[in-house]
Amino acid sequence: MVLALKSHLISSTCYSYLQSLNCLIFPHPKTLRSLYGTIGLECELQTYLKASTANFNNQERNDTLHMDEIHVKSELSYTGGRILGSSTTQNEAANTVLAFMISSLCKKWSTVVRLRPCAKSSAAQILPIPHAVNKDIESCNLQIQVVCIDNYPLTVNLVKLLSPTSNL
Repeated sequence: MVLALKSHLISSTCYSYLQSLNCLIFPHPKTLRSLYGTIGLECELQTYLKASTANFNNQERNDTLHMDEIHVKSELSYTGGRILGSSTTQNEAANTVLAFMISSLCKKWSTVVRLRPCAKSSAAQILPIPHAVNKDIESCNLQIQVVCIDNYPLTVNLVKLLSPTSNL
């Protein structure tokens, strides 16, 4: 099951190929997606990050963190025994997804590390999320050197709160 989860997380095309060989019994991709919600994708993501950066030298471990917001339709749905579309910061439907991506400064490599649905959140309310993202990244022996954001007020205020010289 761990091999199936890792294969599907790294490449769904590779997973489909391995499944077509009929050498191993791999579950249907829908089963794996339901497992992601049960065990938490972050656990698998850390395993993936550690494996994909194992051969990086010290320079290649310096990364850029990209923070961006994706505006989504505010809607709750009940699928597979779970409620989808709820915010992690409020008790309502999410209208924004915060995306956290990293890319190496010295190598052609990048990946999404976290997607967090939010609703009408202030920078102070989402402040724990980038701290958790940074902790996960550092646990994989990667170092954030640069943070890239757009001029969206939420991310600008978040960076102000994260700044060590902030007077807020």
